[in-house]
Amino acid sequence: MRGGGITLLDITNPSAPKVFQRWNRVNVDMEGQDRSGNIFITIARRGELFIYKVFKNKKIYMIARLKLPAIDVHAPVAFAIPALHTRIYKKGKNLYAMITCPWSKKLMAVDITDAYKPKFVSAINTKIKGIEGIQIYKDHAYVGGFRSNHYKVYDISNPSKMRLVQTLKNKSFSQMVPEMSPDYPNRLFVALWGDPGGVASFDLTEPSKIHVHNMVTDSSMAKANRVKIKNDLILLPLEQKVGGIGIVKIRKFPPGLIKQVTMTNIPEVIKPYTLNFKDDYIYLFGSESKSMAILKFIKY
Repeated sequence: MRGGGITLLDITNPSAPKVFQRWNRVNVDMEGQDRSGNIFITIARRGELFIYKVFKNKKIYMIARLKLPAIDVHAPVAFAIPALHTRIYKKGKNLYAMITCPWSKKLMAVDITDAYKPKFVSAINTKIKGIEGIQIYKDHAYVGGFRSNHYKVYDISNPSKMRLVQTLKNKSFSQMVPEMSPDYPNRLFVALWGDPGGVASFDLTEPSKIHVHNMVTDSSMAKANRVKIKNDLILLPLEQKVGGIGIVKIRKFPPGLIKQVTMTNIPEVIKPYTLNFKDDYIYLFGSESKSMAILKFIKY
């Protein structure tokens, strides 16, 4: 994360994680990541793509890195962040890293079909201030930003000629870091980072003409920074100074969201940026405190 590279954790025993590997060869701030098979990619905030091979889910080996072109700043300062998030897009036999670049407002496509030789393909100016969250679904990219109230849909079926197909706007749209689950077909869930914050659910039945199912927002869920789906629950890390998590219930029919609970002021977890889970355990990571809190569901 912040100057810390990448850490791989063994959570075979979910209550007592162990470190498999710490990778920090170049001492950079890492942010977005994605994986396809044994190919794992990460984004260095200073504007680089790193590609690794994953060995038995226990070790990673860097096989390539690419400095992203046409970025006018070389170190992330305040809101001047060259690159942030990524998703892997599969098109036939080809793989692409789709990358959001806040400083330039660009959505960038890099061909990683040959993972050892990544190649820049194209970029499009989204005009989204602080472009960050990105989701790929059926040849479309869905992007929002941390300094914008716009959510835009791009047809990326030809990564060399991406085109805008839809724009939505709402005062609650901020950052828009997403997640989808096979348990909820055609539904996209995105974190709302503002104050009040929370989560929104989108209907992607028509990928180029999406609409909001509904939103749950509350000041107690301000700075919701990620979305993780656990069965019928959405878990939100709350990037508050001494933060915590928000929990929202997913309703299938009719599609909807119901706020459940928030837990804040978790000791020694400063600005929790992301989380994950296994079984009844939640791992909450503090970006400023460089810490991990382990929480357990007792009943839900």
